[in-house]
Amino acid sequence: MESNTLALSYCNGTRNIDDMLANYEQVERDIVAKLSSDPGYVVNHLWDKPLLSKDDKCLCNMGKRQRHVNVEDKINGTRVINDTYVNFYQCPQCINMKRIVDFDHTKLNSPFIVEHGTRVGQKLIILEYYINRLHIAITDKPKKILGRMITKNICITSCQPDLSNYANVDHMTSDPLTNATLVTWYLDSILSPLGIETINKIYTSFGCGTCGYSLCAYPDIGRLYHIQQMSKLVNDKVDQKPTSKPSDTFPYKREVITGILYQLVSTLHILNGYGFSHGQPSSRAMLYDSEPVSYTYDGCRVSSPLSLKLANMEHASVTVKGTRGSREKGRKDKPNIRLYQHCPIIEHNLRNIELNNIVTLIKQTPLDINYRGSRPITYFRLSPKLPRVSKSSIYDYVKYIGAPIYQTCYDLYAFLIILLSDKSFYDTFMLMENIRVVWEGLWLPAELDRVNRLLIDIHDKADPMTKPDHVFDFIQNFYLRCDAIEYTWTALKRLQ
Repeated sequence: MESNTLALSYCNGTRNIDDMLANYEQVERDIVAKLSSDPGYVVNHLWDKPLLSKDDKCLCNMGKRQRHVNVEDKINGTRVINDTYVNFYQCPQCINMKRIVDFDHTKLNSPFIVEHGTRVGQKLIILEYYINRLHIAITDKPKKILGRMITKNICITSCQPDLSNYANVDHMTSDPLTNATLVTWYLDSILSPLGIETINKIYTSFGCGTCGYSLCAYPDIGRLYHIQQMSKLVNDKVDQKPTSKPSDTFPYKREVITGILYQLVSTLHILNGYGFSHGQPSSRAMLYDSEPVSYTYDGCRVSSPLSLKLANMEHASVTVKGTRGSREKGRKDKPNIRLYQHCPIIEHNLRNIELNNIVTLIKQTPLDINYRGSRPITYFRLSPKLPRVSKSSIYDYVKYIGAPIYQTCYDLYAFLIILLSDKSFYDTFMLMENIRVVWEGLWLPAELDRVNRLLIDIHDKADPMTKPDHVFDFIQNFYLRCDAIEYTWTALKRLQ
């Protein structure tokens, strides 16, 4: 069997859940450190000489028991291998996962509760990925495409002057599971030291049989609309209309609105310095936990009765900053490298289509009562969808090669649209005058009313922003501020 000594040591040396999860967290720290200091080591050892566990011949397969029946058994009519063989020929992670979940009663991709150790009561989930091959490599293809984009769209650097720097950065490409794991761990290494826990935790990822898996935390509230089930977080004292039904939702309390907003914007404000792009923002990517939040960032106190957790980083991209060298020891600075999820079809299309008019730029004075500048603000609008190539636009394609063209700015608009597409969030949000003014300052004055009308029109739909395409279709109709991240964070700070 193909296995690795690191994972086996978990089985032999960690007989309780606390030790096992502590081992996973130590491996996470080791891998994140190597990403900055020696990315080539991660490429060479992550799966092939595993830092993470991979076993292609496990017979347990996370409790599914997909049998590899031999020829003799098939001749004799046997279609199921004896459980003795399954229990013997199982990978280290199957052994480990059985310590925290009963596969006979809990399905994969369904949450379960930890029943032992110091984390008793915590919800976890094992996510399953159908992946042909776990892989990771370093490539220069994206930076070449980005260089061609900048040459043909020189105006885009006026909105993001450092964009040309990314045309000199190599990229670390991988499958969705590997990318989600590495991006999540790196983001957490940036935010956690600041006391910010807005990235949903992945404890470990591994390959078993023909699939990949991640052991993740599962926020106990869930999606935004599940907040309705938390009576302390909704305003159920509002006057109901005579036509109201018992199933009608209530507006969220003001502290819920401000808590989510400040967590979201502070997180994106930090990650903007790393060229972060979520890749597929949707309502499924924003989860919530009942654990209260309190931290200080940039002189601003952030507190909330619930925790925001950003998840689903399969298509995310971020720049890993290389470790600084030491003149005394003769060590050079390590170069930056960008993580992204490889999509060969999109890369092929981008090499064979014109890359003109990725965005349209205009300059105009914003609808912002706090704006004191003498120069108008630059706004950008996303390119239309590509004819005869796909249902996507060039801008949408760019997300899949890891190019950070206004991506964190796009994510801010996307996540705000997702939040405000929920009627309970929207109703309270629009009653908060100071917050509403910040929102109005994000849009061109001529487009603001249309933005709000479109949001109201989709309130009757159940969770209308579950797909990233729905978010993109909404946003591409409007101009967006190039400085949206800095503007929004500065405006929110002023409100305290």
